[in-house]
Amino acid sequence: MANYINDIAAHVYEGGFKPRIFNDAIYYGEIDKNSWEPVEPKQKVDMHDYIGIDFWSQMGWNRSIAPLSAFVKRGHEDIYNMNASYFYYVLRNEKPDDGRKQHSFDYLNQDKRIYEEWTPGKFQANTVDDDSPFIKGAALAIWSDNPDLVGEDVITEDIADELRSLASKSWNTSSNDIANFVAFQENYEKLGNVAGFEKGSELPDVQSVKPIEKAENVADLQALVEQLFDKGEIDRKAVHQLTVHLKVVSHFEDKQFGDKIVKHLRDYKSLLGRMQEKTLLSENAYNTLIANTDALIEEWE
Repeated sequence: MANYINDIAAHVYEGGFKPRIFNDAIYYGEIDKNSWEPVEPKQKVDMHDYIGIDFWSQMGWNRSIAPLSAFVKRGHEDIYNMNASYFYYVLRNEKPDDGRKQHSFDYLNQDKRIYEEWTPGKFQANTVDDDSPFIKGAALAIWSDNPDLVGEDVITEDIADELRSLASKSWNTSSNDIANFVAFQENYEKLGNVAGFEKGSELPDVQSVKPIEKAENVADLQALVEQLFDKGEIDRKAVHQLTVHLKVVSHFEDKQFGDKIVKHLRDYKSLLGRMQEKTLLSENAYNTLIANTDALIEEWE
C-alpha cells in the first residue's frame, strides 16, 4: 500500500499538484504498545517527503498509529491540523442520544470548544508549538457515512460557527484572550457572511484598502500595526502584544479618560522600544508607530 501511495503521489506531484494523505495508514509500529498487543512491524518503505499529511487522529484504541513526530522526523514539511476531537463532522447512520443531530460534530457546542481550547499546534494526542514551521494549515473534515442524509445547504449551516472559530484561532491563537466567546459571537453576528455567500450573488466591485497616513485614534493605531505586519515589518508575536495593549487604551478612549490614555500610550512607546531591541519590528515600523503614538499623546494632553 505504501508503494502504491508513493506511485500515485509522484504522478500528482509531477503534474504540478501537492499530494496529501491522511496520517493513520502509514508508518505503523513507531511507538511501544501494551505488552498484550501484537507487535506491529515497522514500515520499510519511505514515503515521499513532499506528501502533505492531514493529521486527523491518534486513536487511543490503535497504538500502532504513528505519532506526529514520525512524520516530522522523516522530513514532511506540509502537515495540516484536522484534529478529530474538534473538526470531525459526520452524516451519521444513527442519531446521537445527547441532543445532537444525526448530522453533527462529535461534541455539543463544538464552536465554543474550538474557540476556547484549540490552537494550531494542538493535534489529537500530539501538541507542538503553534508556530512550528511544518504546520501549513488547519481544516475540518466532513464525513459522509450516510451521504443522502442532508444536502449541502444544511451542511453549510451546520459547520458555519465552527468554521468561524477555526478561522479566528488559526489567524490569532490568542483571540479568545482578547474577546470571550459571547463577545466573539456578537461580533460575527454583526458582520454576517462574506460577500458572495448567497447562491447566485456576485462579488461587489471594491477599491483597494487605503493606507492610514496618520492615526487619529487608537483604532487607527491598531490598523497601522496590522498594515506593517502585512508588509513583514512586525513579528507575529509582537502584533499580539501590541494588540492587547491597544485594547486597554481603547477602553479608556471610549470613556474619555485622558490621563489614563496618555499613561498607557507612554507605556506603549516603552513596549515598542523593547521590541525594537529584540528585533521584533523594523526601524521603519518603530519610527512610524512612535510618531503616531506621540501625535495621539499630544492630542490628549
